[in-house]
Amino acid sequence: MRTLKARTAVIAAIAITSLVGILGATPANAAAGDCPSGDACIWREAGYVTGTNGRDYIRFAQSIYNYIPQTYRDGGSGNDTADSVYNNGRYESVRFYEHWFQTGQYFTLAKGTGDNNLNNTTGAVTKNWHDRISSGYFASFWP
Repeated sequence: MRTLKARTAVIAAIAITSLVGILGATPANAAAGDCPSGDACIWREAGYVTGTNGRDYIRFAQSIYNYIPQTYRDGGSGNDTADSVYNNGRYESVRFYEHWFQTGQYFTLAKGTGDNNLNNTTGAVTKNWHDRISSGYFASFWP
């Protein structure tokens, strides 16, 4: 039978471990998680935010052939503005293209992956894609 002192130590250790897990969560991960299940999302700035809001993104579930008419909540167009991307699709990879209608260069993200800073070459996307995305498609829509 454990003593009260031993039980208190175990409870304190569990509480500290839980607190470290909560405090260690980064805002970028929380914002990437804002992308709805089954969708791919873009944000205007690095860190999965547009302005200061992780929930201000543009999303699609199958394809988006042209980001020009797609707007963020603040009204800005999505074309050539993305600095963060996330694939929260259920089954497939997603491709983001440089031009409309699946043209130009592209990069591919596996499901459950993203890049929180397209203005670098060290993340999931190894080429600078800062403000260069104009269309996006899930794998079942690739040519």
